[in-house]
Amino acid sequence: AWGMVSNLQFSIFDRWGHLLFTTTDVSRCWDGTYNGVAQGSAGYVYSISAVTVCGPVMRKGTIVLIR
Repeated sequence: AWGMVSNLQFSIFDRWGHLLFTTTDVSRCWDGTYNGVAQGSAGYVYSISAVTVCGPVMRKGTIVLIR
C-alpha cells in the first residue's frame, strides 16, 4: 500500500505508443476505451508516477485487456 498519493500521473498506451488514457485523479481508472470506442483484446503499456508517503514511485509495465 502506498498510503496517501500526490502528483499522480497514470497513462495507458497501445503497442505503437499512442496515448489512450491519462489522468492525474487517483479515483479514475481506464475502462478499456479510447474516445468512447472499446479497444480490442491486446497488450497495453502503463506508466505510473506519483509521490507517496514512502517517497517517489515510478512504475512501467504491460497489461493484457481481455474481452
